Amino acid sequence: MTGISVFNGISGGAIFNNKISDIKQTNTTGWGSNGIGLFSTSTASGLNVYNNFISDVASQGFNGTTATDNGYGIMINSGGGYNIYFNTVVLNKNQGAGAASGITAALSIVGQGSGCVSHHIFIIIFWGTSIANCRSLTGMLSRVHLLEYYFFFD
Repeated sequence: MTGISVFNGISGGAIFNNKISDIKQTNTTGWGSNGIGLFSTSTASGLNVYNNFISDVASQGFNGTTATDNGYGIMINSGGGYNIYFNTVVLNKNQGAGAASGITAALSIVGQGSGCVSHHIFIIIFWGTSIANCRSLTGMLSRVHLLEYYFFFD
């Protein structure tokens, strides 16, 4: 389940000024949810993703790191040439039954490619044994800078 997703070949375009919230996968066998999911087959998409506010993304939780495993604010699963700027991600809901083994992320980069991630605010609120982070910033993007992280424990 994804709020906004991009699939197949894409050349240019923008995802901007959106408020994405209440994205929840409640299937008790697992499965993921993403605020914004980037799944392009193009390694030079030229897609700009900016000024989005993402919150309230949750799944049941699973011990894996793919787009179908947990709750992610922004999931870069495949493709490249993405320019991702000035987004705010607030992970403010507890993951479900599998939260103890789940690996959530404000930003998760699984694929390999090129692009830029810059000037974001990531706010993560922990409940119980949930794990939340900004993971895998290496490998895909050539320029990653000015990311602000805020972690709160409840």
